[in-house]
Amino acid sequence: MVLINRFEIVDGSQVLDLHGQSRFGYNHSDAIEFYEVEEVIKVNGYYKGNTISFYDYKTGRVYLPFELKKNVVYGYPVYINTLYYFIQCDFETRKINAVECFPGGSARIYKSLNMDEVDLGNIMIMDDDLKIVSQENDFRCYYPEQIRLTLEPSESVVTIDEGKVYINQWIEEGYDDENNGYTNGYHYYDKLIVKSLSGKILCEKVGYLSTYHNDQWWLS
Repeated sequence: MVLINRFEIVDGSQVLDLHGQSRFGYNHSDAIEFYEVEEVIKVNGYYKGNTISFYDYKTGRVYLPFELKKNVVYGYPVYINTLYYFIQCDFETRKINAVECFPGGSARIYKSLNMDEVDLGNIMIMDDDLKIVSQENDFRCYYPEQIRLTLEPSESVVTIDEGKVYINQWIEEGYDDENNGYTNGYHYYDKLIVKSLSGKILCEKVGYLSTYHNDQWWLS
């Protein structure tokens, strides 16, 4: 018979993995992007809000750093140096708050930005020095330094280290744009591009850059 463990709250939510550690998973009560919230508020006058929960695989406990609040929504968490970080987007105060917490302990806002001064597309926390960044048409870093790079639609910044920007770019070869179909020579792969902070290409090579539970970077 299969042994099934139970969290203290069982409501059909899917628990998602969080890279860099194995103790906690997480879930959002409502999956919605920040930019979508603005549209909901324009149409309905408000957004009901969502919550972020952390699930402890060691104890079965479920932790909720913040209660549900109208017009407040949460981004995806990251694990950095034993603590957990995520973006809290508050459309009531028009603030982007970067939150630091350990599930079950206290949560604190370590940096706030004015919402009207940032791009809500894919805003997140990145790297050990807790960069607050967004990447849509451009890559923008708002804290602790100001960086702006133009990206191709196929490019995504993975990390910044010692003044170098590491970018994964997906490549499609052999796709027939006119007939919207794949040819026999179709090939999909990723390429790693390293740029300076000014956007100059320093090197590029075939490979996909990613990090795993041991915090080491791997090229595949």
